[in-house]
Amino acid sequence: GAQTGRRHVLVFSTDDGLKETSRLEMKAEITSACLQPLSTGGKKLLVVGEAKDYSVGLHDASSGDQVAKLVGHHGPVHCVRFHPDGAQFA
Repeated sequence: GAQTGRRHVLVFSTDDGLKETSRLEMKAEITSACLQPLSTGGKKLLVVGEAKDYSVGLHDASSGDQVAKLVGHHGPVHCVRFHPDGAQFA
């Protein structure tokens, strides 16, 4: 799973949450995050709620590079999740 650390750092762990597997430093302060359950075209994606402008960003999970940005939310995004098939998120 993914969880926010110091608001700019995502910590990835094993499914049981007992062992850290990696960390990803993000450019924006994040309020929520979810790792895509399946990879798409060899890339695993990450969706995050961003604190500064209340947007939702879609990022490459290995590099942190932003792939897309959705704007228009009128407050902090406290929860983001992928559908189990990995094709959609909310």
